Amino acid sequence: NNSSHSIHQNHNPSKTIAKRIISSSDRTNTALKYLSQQLHALPAADPKALIETDKSIIVLTECTTICEKIYSSPVPLVYTRHTARFLSLWALLLPCALYSAFSSAGQEWAVLPASS
Repeated sequence: NNSSHSIHQNHNPSKTIAKRIISSSDRTNTALKYLSQQLHALPAADPKALIETDKSIIVLTECTTICEKIYSSPVPLVYTRHTARFLSLWALLLPCALYSAFSSAGQEWAVLPASS
């Protein structure tokens, strides 16, 4: 019984697919490829639904590819520095902007916890 259980575990197709996806360099697109293959392996009761689902997988693949390109492109140093300076100035001036709103409510003490 033990040997048949270990043989069944080694030949489990879903574990094999999972291992292939994990070892792939492009996991997302590999998973979507296997999803499409599994979809086509199902008996098609409604071919239109199968085609629409396959179109959705194709659109999802295109979107993830575009997102990966955006994610992997470097941010120019000028943008990084400008963003850091802007956020530093904003964080420095935020308590001044909140003071009038909190002082009209009589809670000047809450300016610093609200801005941090």
